[in-house]
Amino acid sequence: MNTSQLRAMLIKRLAQFNHLQTNRTALAKFNDYASNRTQLDSDLRQTIFGVAARSNDPKMIEDLQKIMANCNFSEIERGCVMGL
Repeated sequence: MNTSQLRAMLIKRLAQFNHLQTNRTALAKFNDYASNRTQLDSDLRQTIFGVAARSNDPKMIEDLQKIMANCNFSEIERGCVMGL
């Protein structure tokens, strides 16, 4: 296992256990991605989408649906579906 995969796994676990700072950072990255289409680390994308979906914020759910509908990349679509 390389360093980036280990990092992604640890961040995913922290997010699943509702670590406040991890979730805040993930939501900030999601908002930046949703509004500016900034790049997300591919190892963290699904975790970030999952945190956004679990936030139960209607705007974030809507943004996830828009991302899923408008992207042409199956990995991003899968991340959106897994998050929702």
